[in-house]
Amino acid sequence: MLVLASAASTAVVLQAADARELSGASSDVPAPSFSNNGSVYGIEPWTDGIILGATMTSWLVLSVAGPSWVTPHCPCDPAQVPSFDRVALHWNSQAAAVASNVTEVLALLAPVGVDLVDVGLGQAFLEDMVVYAEVLSISGTVNEAAKYGVLRPRPFVYGSTSPAVLQSPASYTSFFSGHATVTFGALTTLAMTETLRHGLQVWPWLLMSLVGTSVAVERVLAGQHFPSDVIVGAAVGVGTGVLVPLLHRRETAAEPRLNVVFHSGGAGLELSGDW
Repeated sequence: MLVLASAASTAVVLQAADARELSGASSDVPAPSFSNNGSVYGIEPWTDGIILGATMTSWLVLSVAGPSWVTPHCPCDPAQVPSFDRVALHWNSQAAAVASNVTEVLALLAPVGVDLVDVGLGQAFLEDMVVYAEVLSISGTVNEAAKYGVLRPRPFVYGSTSPAVLQSPASYTSFFSGHATVTFGALTTLAMTETLRHGLQVWPWLLMSLVGTSVAVERVLAGQHFPSDVIVGAAVGVGTGVLVPLLHRRETAAEPRLNVVFHSGGAGLELSGDW
């Protein structure tokens, strides 16, 4: 529900802006004109190179060194698990684990395949892939840092007496879900790129919501993550997948702005601008 609401709110903002432009409310703003065969992202080689290099290196270091930082601290009492997350303690489906792995790979390939069909090989494709790589490297680094910083036992660890399970570093990396982060991040980037290039469309946001939620549910059914793990992973993936493309968006109109607005019922936040 959280993810569907995020996608819906993003779509509503974009659709509202499109409606204003069609009604003539923004007639003084130049119409978007994309150069370089559909280019929608501006890339700074030095800046983006440093960001990619730093985040990918951090991601790799955390992935390799992280397991050595794990201190096994179970057997663990299932009663310690918050009631909201206890549903995961009753599942350990290998079929769901395999399905989540396959779906994650397909989600990773989707932005590349759609982009190749959309713009072909060229500058626009390379720009899109730089943005996509940054989404994955930034969210991946945050995910690895959280896993080895929190050291939350996975659901299948609770109640286990197997020495192999209790002593494995991988048993303590439940928070938060990397599968959910990657899937939502990849498909949100695809949805943002399609929106910036062709205007608001329902299918990419629907794809992100349905496929991402499917992977999140599969990780819980597999006994690999708690519901809170996949919810946080989804939020990180969607957030990174929206913000990174927006920060690279070509300047064809006024930038989106975050305004504080006051109503009779109190203060609130409003995201406004031309998209």
